[in-house]
Amino acid sequence: MESRRLLAFAPIGGPLIAQNNGVTSVESLAMNALGKQVVAWVSAGDVYVRSYGPNGNAITPAIQVTTDNASRQADVAIDSTGAFVVVWQSGPVGTTKVFVQRFDNVGAAASAVTQVNTSAVGAAITPRVAMASDRTFVVVWQSDSSGGDRIYMQNFAADVTPVGTETLASDDNTARFPDVQMNGSGSYVVAWNSTTSTLAQRYSGPGDVQGGLITVSAEPASQPAVGVAGDGSFVIAYSVDEPIVVGLRDIEARRYNSGGTALGAAFVASSDSAGNEQLPQIAISDDGKFAIGWVEASITPGGFDQIGVRPYLADGQPFSTDTTIANVGFDADPRFGIAWPDELNLRVAYEGGNDTRIQEFEAQLTLVLDDTAHTVNLFGTPTNVRVTDNGVTQNYPTNTFASISVTGGLEADFIRAKGVLTNITIIGGGGNDTLIGSNGDDSIDGGLGNDAINGGAGNDYAHGGDDTDSMYGGAGDDTLTGGPGRNLIYGEDGNDL
Repeated sequence: MESRRLLAFAPIGGPLIAQNNGVTSVESLAMNALGKQVVAWVSAGDVYVRSYGPNGNAITPAIQVTTDNASRQADVAIDSTGAFVVVWQSGPVGTTKVFVQRFDNVGAAASAVTQVNTSAVGAAITPRVAMASDRTFVVVWQSDSSGGDRIYMQNFAADVTPVGTETLASDDNTARFPDVQMNGSGSYVVAWNSTTSTLAQRYSGPGDVQGGLITVSAEPASQPAVGVAGDGSFVIAYSVDEPIVVGLRDIEARRYNSGGTALGAAFVASSDSAGNEQLPQIAISDDGKFAIGWVEASITPGGFDQIGVRPYLADGQPFSTDTTIANVGFDADPRFGIAWPDELNLRVAYEGGNDTRIQEFEAQLTLVLDDTAHTVNLFGTPTNVRVTDNGVTQNYPTNTFASISVTGGLEADFIRAKGVLTNITIIGGGGNDTLIGSNGDDSIDGGLGNDAINGGAGNDYAHGGDDTDSMYGGAGDDTLTGGPGRNLIYGEDGNDL
């Protein structure tokens, strides 16, 4: 096995269960930079929402927003305090209308239910909403009121008073699947599909068009998703036909600067050439890091649909290959929500086992060593962790991960961390290893072999494993377990066990 280094997401604990009393359809997840989050779902034709704090503690119970048994396609947006707005469509097929309601940061209704679209004919469907930090927001939707399908939008003040009038965003009669995303200052991007292309338009404020219409993709595509960073740069993802296997689909994406200039060609986010990826979503942080998620529909009758995700740095470099987050049912057409604010942890909301679930994922720098002997030094600075493995050095920005995991192979490895404040897990594997922690709260497992373990500063957990081990706790409250074999254990400062 070759050594591997990658930045990836690891689940933290089990999922939160927002609702577990019936068949649900997860519609949307929104999160602000402080980690407050709100999830929206539909159950038995009605829209529900629930708000959570940064640590997963519920701020509200499940709130029933509608009672007409005819509501669907809900979307939600959140501001910096945790106040949020919900949009949805409701009504008989062919005459569906779009509605909105605002809630404060403790889940109390802060407005009446308000109809968004003003046309008296046709159907308004697939609404999407985006909000600025001052609680102003914009709603987009698809409508056939003018003959053919077009995309409309309506801006609102923080008190849900309309700003201006209903505005036509698209200029043809084949526009479908709108999406919108707004940054904290109120700049936003609207994207949609036409028969032959994926298009987008930038706005600097309520109805203030910036630049011309952007052709994101000049091939048939569907279901675009938009993410807008704090500086106005943005990413658009969409589903296209897979070029190798007829009938399957890939997720492509393209990055743009704040002026609407493409930053390179389109790229494929999903890597499974035999997959059927659809329904993309984008979560983006204010500093430009982003994650693209999608549903991989089962191509086997009775098989599980899955949610996949791939995270990227602000410069477009991927953390890792795409990762399956969850199985979400049999031959379903599931929706899901994804959020990744300025903090390091990604959240994904999905339907699983008739539950509405939210799972948190931590960005992790992972090093897995092969079965030859390695000398690995991790040196921390305020901005980077420098990893040197047998003389080969690579730097990783500290703002791209929350923890480090190092796993040794069968030979004797020397693994040392110095000046690293991030929590580290070190597993020696086989061989006579020397494992030295750093300043964070470290977990060190010697594994097989005669190991020397030094926890360093911080509250550490050390397990010697088999054979003869020497363990030194260092400062902090440490737990040191010798395991089989002759062990020398020294706790030093702190309350040690």
